Amino acid sequence: MERLGLGLLLAVALGVAAAGTPILGVDAMAYDFGSVSEGTIVSHTFSLTNLGDSPLLITGARATCGCTTTALPQTTLAPGESVPLEARVDTSNFGGRISKQIYVDSNDPSTPSAVLHIEGDVVQLQPYNISPSDLHYLFYLAIDVRSAEAYATGHLLGAISVPSSTLPLWVDILPRDIILVLYDNTGTESAAQAQYLRSAGFPEARSLAGGLAAWSLTPSAASYMVGSPPSAAAPAQSALQPYEMPNGDLRSIYLIVIDLRSPAEYATGRALEGHFMGALNIPTADLARWQSLLPKDAQIVLYDQTGQESDRQAQMLQSAGFAKTHSLAGGIDAWLRAYSIEFLIRERV
Repeated sequence: MERLGLGLLLAVALGVAAAGTPILGVDAMAYDFGSVSEGTIVSHTFSLTNLGDSPLLITGARATCGCTTTALPQTTLAPGESVPLEARVDTSNFGGRISKQIYVDSNDPSTPSAVLHIEGDVVQLQPYNISPSDLHYLFYLAIDVRSAEAYATGHLLGAISVPSSTLPLWVDILPRDIILVLYDNTGTESAAQAQYLRSAGFPEARSLAGGLAAWSLTPSAASYMVGSPPSAAAPAQSALQPYEMPNGDLRSIYLIVIDLRSPAEYATGRALEGHFMGALNIPTADLARWQSLLPKDAQIVLYDQTGQESDRQAQMLQSAGFAKTHSLAGGIDAWLRAYSIEFLIRERV
């Protein structure tokens, strides 16, 4: 019986050896992101490879608090096959040196749970900074659905011009999960277009109740506009519909995003990323002239490529009484690392 048992064990061992062994390989076990401002989203993609000679089964990828991973496109790798594992770290509420771990579980007998690291230094935000993640949360888009001529005569600061007839062409361009505030002179056409966008998969599309005519009757309305308000009379107030937004609600979230770069960089960007939808292009040299035109009670976010110039200008505007002015920490470069081209648009030049 003993000889039979040993023979059986030997046969099993030889069978395992013949079948081969899966081996989990990683291009780098650690990624150091250097130094970033608090609130920056750090993203890195590890490459997982089967270095063995039998199929590798990845049974899980889990991360410590503050770090998330995307789903693997495949979990079974043939010998020599690779798969990307993207990890993201939200540095909000962190400071100093941080280290996050990712545990990759597999059928590799020698390392059933490999530990990957993402680490670096997080610099605390200054009072004049806003993090990319906070701007992402606050971002909305105002859309003027009147004619291009009416838009040129007068429109809300930060609104983009998308006449109703061209709105279907924007369905694949507009962000779907943020508030879209549509308006016209009286709120009639924008109400119809807001309902259209909702049916097309934009659940946060809203029509400004009463349009620009009603908006122009609110306190300091002119400071939120470029040009002249419409001559149309404000419509009588009626029960608010689910697809409508009252003036007060828009006023409470009003955001003015200002791109301090040159017109050429605003149009295309250094890496063809363009600019934020609805951003005003006010190069640094022109910003002082705009101080009398910008509303002091609105949230204003300045940005450039790296955040260095916008940091200086945000401090200047704060000292001039624009208390809600902030600079995008790390500039558009930091935004691209966190969100790629989300909310960005490139002019057709």
